[in-house]
Amino acid sequence: MMSRNREGIAIKTHGLDRYAYTDAIHIIRNPFDAVWSHFNWKNTYQKPETWESFCPRAIKNWDDHTRHWLAATMPMVFVRFEDLRTEPEAELGRVLEFLGCPVDTPDLASAVEACGIEKLREANKDESGQFFRAGAVGKGIEHFSDEDRAMTLRVCEESMRRVGYGEIADRA
Repeated sequence: MMSRNREGIAIKTHGLDRYAYTDAIHIIRNPFDAVWSHFNWKNTYQKPETWESFCPRAIKNWDDHTRHWLAATMPMVFVRFEDLRTEPEAELGRVLEFLGCPVDTPDLASAVEACGIEKLREANKDESGQFFRAGAVGKGIEHFSDEDRAMTLRVCEESMRRVGYGEIADRA
């Protein structure tokens, strides 16, 4: 968020630019799902590349990005993608509380209904295809070889544990 008098401006970023903001809502996805999803998106809508060249770089980028935002000193709430999928009303309520907004249960339910994955897919179609794919949770790891899993843990395990993905690291 960037301050603007008493209001704020919400900005979506994948950048290493925490210094530019006064507050942040950081949505994070476990590295196995995030990397697999990004790989599929990139190979569908951008220049295709092999998994072998993409995976190590993407894993390092996930860790660099996560560490960058973990080092932030501004007020911030971390929201795990998986929790948004399994408990959307509770997670949206946490975000609203962070923003200092009233939390109204019927309004939360309406917002969750209005922003379901199918509705988001339909609302965000354009010439380049769909940004919103399956929104799957826990499936990305199935596409990682044993060597890819080991590399991911070497690079990301500490960050994974710091943002609540210890169980996934233990199973990898």
